[in-house]
Amino acid sequence: MAEPRTSVEPALRLRDLTVTFGGAHPVRAVDGVDLDVHPGRVLAIVGESGSGKSATALASIGLLPGSAEVTGSATVAGVDLVTAAESQRVPLRGSSIAMVFQDALAALNPYRTIGRQISDAYRLHHRVDKTAARKRAVEVLDRVGIRDPERRVDDYPHEFSGGMRQRAMIATAIVNNPTVLIADEPTTALDVTVQQQVLDLLTGLTDDLGMALVLITHDLGVVAETADDIAVMYAGRIVETGTVLDVFDHTAHPYTRALLQATPNLDAPSRRLAAIPGVPASGANRPTGCAFHPRCPFAEQVGEACQTVDPHLTPRPGSALHRAACHFTAEQELPHV
Repeated sequence: MAEPRTSVEPALRLRDLTVTFGGAHPVRAVDGVDLDVHPGRVLAIVGESGSGKSATALASIGLLPGSAEVTGSATVAGVDLVTAAESQRVPLRGSSIAMVFQDALAALNPYRTIGRQISDAYRLHHRVDKTAARKRAVEVLDRVGIRDPERRVDDYPHEFSGGMRQRAMIATAIVNNPTVLIADEPTTALDVTVQQQVLDLLTGLTDDLGMALVLITHDLGVVAETADDIAVMYAGRIVETGTVLDVFDHTAHPYTRALLQATPNLDAPSRRLAAIPGVPASGANRPTGCAFHPRCPFAEQVGEACQTVDPHLTPRPGSALHRAACHFTAEQELPHV
């Protein structure tokens, strides 16, 4: 893992990022998210489905539908993608910030060759002819580990395996050497061996290109192996953040602890997994006070504050980067289990 670079200007800076989906009953999917993603570092955003991870990513790159109301800021290369006009966003997508989507088969155009799709992404930002763009497509396919790229560049998505399609998606995303790469569940539906290859590829590219990588995942095992920093989201808000070592070794939020306890441990295969009771809160049914309090084993010890007072992220002792939003751990450590 890379050393923290708090003095380096963030490649991506989110401030009070809020996403609300309209309708008769508006839903606040993301609620006041602050994040800094630094060059050469991997930030993992984790949480259950519906916690706001993907909405945060899509808002950061300006790809949410018009029905979504986005406020706050998402700054890349000195431009706030939230307030910028679409004419300002387009040149930055792909060149400064790019995204690897969850379902490569759905994201790739089935009627165009892999090479054509990569070439189009390259020519959008560079004044080159088709021959030069095709050469660049071959280069990046080779870089992401596609064998015989000179031949495979002319194949269609259905001729690639799942792992190869994901590599092709990554090639399309990095063809312009972006400063920020967002990978939304990039290993979904891949077998374990291919998952590891894709993750190794992403972290290797982060080191080689000096990119900032945002990795959205449910898998805390993946986070432990690949990430430098972590942000835990619940009901649209960040409830704990810090370096991976901070959060894993000195867990300060009961929700983070519950996620860790629900993760299989190969060193203790006989241990029964601890399920998190209740159902996840969302922007549509967010409880008052701490959103996690109906499911929290420590809420009764704290009392009324958990139900009525909204906790804010506060620094944890021992690390300038570790923060948590919890009434219980504001006064004491989580007990060891």
